[in-house]
Amino acid sequence: MPGWALAGNDQQLPGWVALPAGVEPDPHGDIDVPAYELADVETDAGRPGGGGISSVYAVPTTDGRFRIVVTNDDEIPFRSPIAELAELPTLGELLKILDETTVDGELHGVGHPTRVYSDSDHREELRRFVTVSSDLYPALERLDRSRLEQWIAERP
Repeated sequence: MPGWALAGNDQQLPGWVALPAGVEPDPHGDIDVPAYELADVETDAGRPGGGGISSVYAVPTTDGRFRIVVTNDDEIPFRSPIAELAELPTLGELLKILDETTVDGELHGVGHPTRVYSDSDHREELRRFVTVSSDLYPALERLDRSRLEQWIAERP
């Protein structure tokens, strides 16, 4: 993941980030931080800041754990409900992260809750509104589509 997504105002990486020996910034001063990309979420709109792409990462820490980090293309400060884990999250934990992500303490899940927040009389229109994918969790996309189908069917 890009180091700038973790860097503070001083452009320094936090001390908890585990970097392999010999990692150096590129000529522009950027560092690629080794991390596990857990999920990508593409949203048309209906979230703080409008539409965009969010990514959920598990970043190795210096104490051998993983810190969950949510990045996005419009720098909305999403916070994961699960801050740290000893192992990569289970599929259930990943769903919790996607569903219960907050912004300034208010629930704004980056996944399915974005659809729910944007509910209308025509749920069918929201079919491609949020796209969830993951290389590490191939069942995630199917599960999200299943939840979408159920949600659409629940509309009276």
